Formats: sequence, C-alpha cells, structure tokens
Amino acid sequence: MRRFLKAICLFGLLISIFVFGTFGETAWACSNDMKTTVSGGEACWAIHVINDGGIEPGRPLVVFLHGDAEPVGKSGRYGKSTRRMLRKLKSKNINTILIARPGCERELPTGLITTGIDVSCRGNNYTPVVLDGLAAALKALKAHYKPSKLILLGHSGGAMLSGILLGRNLGLAQGAVLVGWGCDTEEWREWRNLSAGKRGTWDESLSARDYVDKVPVKTKIVALTGSRDENTLPKFGKMCTDELISRGVAARFEVLEGWGHGSALRSDDVTEAVLEVSR
Repeated sequence: MRRFLKAICLFGLLISIFVFGTFGETAWACSNDMKTTVSGGEACWAIHVINDGGIEPGRPLVVFLHGDAEPVGKSGRYGKSTRRMLRKLKSKNINTILIARPGCERELPTGLITTGIDVSCRGNNYTPVVLDGLAAALKALKAHYKPSKLILLGHSGGAMLSGILLGRNLGLAQGAVLVGWGCDTEEWREWRNLSAGKRGTWDESLSARDYVDKVPVKTKIVALTGSRDENTLPKFGKMCTDELISRGVAARFEVLEGWGHGSALRSDDVTEAVLEVSR
C-alpha cells in the first residue's frame, strides 16, 4: 500500500512539473500562430490581425504599438480613438497588426494579453527586456508574413518604443509614424512629473534620443503631435525629428492643430502619414 501511495505521489509530482514548470515556476504556453500570438524574447505577445482577409505577403505591414494604457476599455472594445484609426487603416486596405504591450491586463478582442514579462502597463515599459522581446516578435512576424516593408505606428509610449527600435535594431523597420512622441525619456519624464504632479524616475529606461544617430538614413519617419496634447508637448517630437533631418534621414514633424494626446489618432493626417511612409 505504501509503495502504491508513493507511486501516486511521484506521478503527481511529475505531472506538476510538466504543467507548472520546474521548482514551482509557472510555465506558459504560446501558440505562436502569428494570428493571435507571437513568441519573442521572454514574452508571448498577444496580437490582433485587423484585416478580415488576413495579411497579404509582398505588401507593407503596419504594426501598431499602443500607449501607456490598456488598449481596450472595460467593454472589451478598443478605445474610441484607436477604433476609428484602425477603421480608417482598414478602409485603405492597409495590412495592420496590433500588438499588446506587456503589463496590460485587459484582454484584446482576441481574448488574450501579452504574458511573460513582469512590468506595469503605465510604468517603466522601455527596458531592454521589453525591447529585446518586442524586436524578436517583430522579426518573427516579418519572417512569417514576408512584407515588402515593416512600418511601425506608435502612439505615446508606443511611439517611444518605436523610436528606440528604429536605431537599436537596424533594418528591422523601414519606416515609422510616431504620434505623441516624447523621444527623450528622461527629459519627458521630468517634465511630466512637474506638469502632472507625479514623482519617480525610470532608471532602467532606454531613450529614443540615444539612438537617433543610429537610425538608417533611408528610414522614413513622420512625427505628429496634437496642439492640445497635455501629455507630450510638440517640442519633444520636433527636437528629435530635427536631429534626424540634420543627419539626412527622411523625417518630418507636424503639429496637428486642435487635436489632443489621444484624439490625435483620429486625425486623417495619421492615416495619410502611414500611406506616405509605406510608399
């Protein structure tokens, strides 16, 4: 009887190790189907293919990186500005994939969240582990869908990550549209602390400004900031765009008159910028 009980206990232990991982570390599975998830670095990235007909190879692929907030609301739907922007891109037949940043706990419409990296959605999300994983995920998407170009469309914190990727991972993306771009993480953070009464520094954060001099000259970049943006002043995006232009990069900056930080995504200028850098 004792031998039987020992055998049962051993069998249970083996099952636990298989399901939950060795020494109590929870294992997580990633389907890596390139439709709902893609594996990259330490994370399983939740993605959403926007086009109903799927992604057509040989055409530009736009990957949208949302800001420092949940990509969807309590209803499980994208926020109004994101929803309208994605609808416009879809109407132009632009291949688009949305990728969920780690730390955001609300599910995408696909029912999934990004797992594997322990960070806060609204906190310091610009660390090497996040960027390495994101770069790996984007490389996997490129290898699978074989687009003619990879275009990054970033908003707010997503624009910050996109700007870093352009100079940190050479050749990964051929163009980018950066909406509400803070560019210099430290300078933006200091200003935001003062303007919003916040505290705390992000010591491990990388900054797009540190990689401006490494962005390939052939990269097409459009930076857009709303004139009523209270989260990211236009001067931040313009500062780095000017530095890119001085190096001969095909970049330009534009103030979107009358638009705020989130609402700027609804501007037709964003859709036109995506078409511009995709050519």
